[in-house]
Amino acid sequence: MRVVQGLGLAGSLMLAVGAQTASAQTCLTTVTVDGSGKLADKPQTLLCHPEDKVFWIVVNEHKTSSVKVTFKNFLIRGTATPSEPLDVKEPVVNVGKEDVDVSRKVNVKKLSLVGGFKYTIIVEIGGKQTDAMDPDLDVTPPPSASGDRGRGRGRGGR
Repeated sequence: MRVVQGLGLAGSLMLAVGAQTASAQTCLTTVTVDGSGKLADKPQTLLCHPEDKVFWIVVNEHKTSSVKVTFKNFLIRGTATPSEPLDVKEPVVNVGKEDVDVSRKVNVKKLSLVGGFKYTIIVEIGGKQTDAMDPDLDVTPPPSASGDRGRGRGRGGR
C-alpha cells in the first residue's frame, strides 16, 4: 500500500526536522484527507519564524481519487484583516490516491508580521470542494543568536 511507504517518507522528514537544533529553519504539520475526501483532523498549529521553510505533509487516504489541497486566505487571527505571511500566496499540494506528498518551496517571508494567523485549507476531488478547515499559523521572533550574555563569564557573580 502506497500510504505506508509514503508515511515512511513523511516520518523520515519529521525525524530529520526533529533532529535539528532549536535554530532549525523548518516548521511542519500533517494534513490527512480521509477516504471520504474530508479532513480527518484539525492540523496542529504551524509554529514558525521569519524565513522558515514551511512543510505541509498531505496524506491522501482516498482509495479511488487524487486530491488537491490548497492553503489560502491568510488572516490576522481574531480579525478579518488579510495578510500574506508566506512567500507563496496560495500553496497547492496535489496528491495521488493513497499517497503522500509535501509542499515545496514555501517560506515565511523575511519581513513577515510576527503574530497569529488563521488560514483556510481547501480539499478538492475532481475539481469539486469536499471539505475546508481553518487552522492556525503562529510566526514568532527568531531565537537570539547571541544567547544569554549576562551569565557564566567575567567577575562578580550574583
